[in-house]
Amino acid sequence: MIRSLNIFGILGVGLTLALCTPLTCARAADVTILYAFKGHNRGASPSTGVIRDSQGNLYGTTWEGGGKGCEGYGCGTVFKVAPNGTGTQLYAFKGGSDGFWPEGVVRDKAGNLYGTTQVGGGQGCAGEGCGTVFELTPDGTETVLHAFKGGSDGAYPWATVYRDDAGNLYGTTAQGGEGCNNRGCGTVFKIAPDGTKSVLYDFCSQNNCADGGGSTAPLIADKVGNLYGTTQGGGAYNNGGTVFKLTKSGVETVLYSFCQQQNCPDGSNPFGGLAMDKAGNLYGTTEYGGNAEWSGGVVFKLAPDGTETVLHAFSLDVDGVHPWAGVIVDKEGDVYGTLTSSGVCTQSKVGLVYRISPDGSEKLSCPPGLTYGGLIEAHGTLYGSGGGGSEKYPAGFVFAIGK
Repeated sequence: MIRSLNIFGILGVGLTLALCTPLTCARAADVTILYAFKGHNRGASPSTGVIRDSQGNLYGTTWEGGGKGCEGYGCGTVFKVAPNGTGTQLYAFKGGSDGFWPEGVVRDKAGNLYGTTQVGGGQGCAGEGCGTVFELTPDGTETVLHAFKGGSDGAYPWATVYRDDAGNLYGTTAQGGEGCNNRGCGTVFKIAPDGTKSVLYDFCSQNNCADGGGSTAPLIADKVGNLYGTTQGGGAYNNGGTVFKLTKSGVETVLYSFCQQQNCPDGSNPFGGLAMDKAGNLYGTTEYGGNAEWSGGVVFKLAPDGTETVLHAFSLDVDGVHPWAGVIVDKEGDVYGTLTSSGVCTQSKVGLVYRISPDGSEKLSCPPGLTYGGLIEAHGTLYGSGGGGSEKYPAGFVFAIGK
C-alpha cells in the first residue's frame, strides 16, 4: 500500500540535525506528555493533531495500530485522552469497507465524531478503496457516510471535514473529479445531514490548473458560509499551489498563487489549511519556498485585498523545515504551528513547535518526536500530537505546551 498519493510529486523528505540553543528553544520540561501510545492493538502514529471538548477531553486519530490489518501495522484508530491522562480507543479501523488511515475528526454537540479515511471503503483505486467520510457515535458505532469511487466524486481525502451549524460536512479530495481533462485533480465536496453527497468544485477546471489542484488541506468558513482552503499544486505560477475561496454555490476564486518569483520567496506548495482572524486575514504555511538555500517553507499572512506577507521563512540551521500543518492565531496576533523536521533540537527524529510573534521574534519548543499535525489552544495551553520517531515514544504521544 502506498501512502504517498500526491499527484504533483512534491512531498518533502525531512531532515534532522544539530543542537538546541537556550536562546531559541524551550526546555524539555515545558513539554508535557499527556499520553503515550502503546502501538499494535492500542494505536500508533498520530499525525493530524487533536480536538478538545468542554470537559477537557482530547480526541484524534492514529494512522496505524488498532489490530493486525494493513500489512501488520494496523489500519488506524480514533482515540480519546481524558484530562487525567487516561487513553481510550474509541474505534479501530479494519481496513476494508470501513476505511483506513484516518485523517482527524470533528465533533458535534451530541458527542458524535466525523472524519475521513485517506483510503479504503470499496474496491476502486487499485483495489484498496478511494477513501471514506465516516461518523462515529459515542458508543463506538462507525457508519460510512460516503465511500469515494475514484471517478467524478473524488478520491483520497487527505484532511478531515469541516462541519457547519446545520450539520453539513465539507471537505477536499486530493484526486478524482472532472478536472485535468477528466483525469481528476481533486474536488471540494459536501455531505448533507440526509446523506446526500455532492461535488461543489472540480480543481484544474481551468487551463494549466490556474484554479489550483490537489488539495490536501481541511477547509474553514467565514460567517456567511464561504469556504477557504489551499491546493498543493496548480495556480498561475510554476505549479506552486494556491489559496482559494469557494462560495456556497460553488464559485471558486483564487485569492493567491504561490511561487511568483524565482526560488519562490513567497512560499510554494501549501500542504495544510488556513486560519482566519477577525479582520478577515488568512494565515497558513507552505511546505517549500521562502529560502533559496533550504526551501524549508514559510508562514504567510494573506490580507483581504490579496496582499501576501511572509511572516517567517524556515531554515534548517535556524529552526526547522517543511510544515505539513496549518497554524492557529491568538488574539494577540501570535501564530503557532509545527514543523515536521527540526534542525535545532538535541534529539534526532523530532519535529518542532513554533511561535511567531507580531514583531517577528520566534519561540521554539522541542517535543520528543515527530510533529506532523496542527495545534489547538485552550486556556493558555497548546495541545497537539507527535507521531513517534523517538526511542522513548516510538508509537507517538499527545502533548501540552504552555504558551
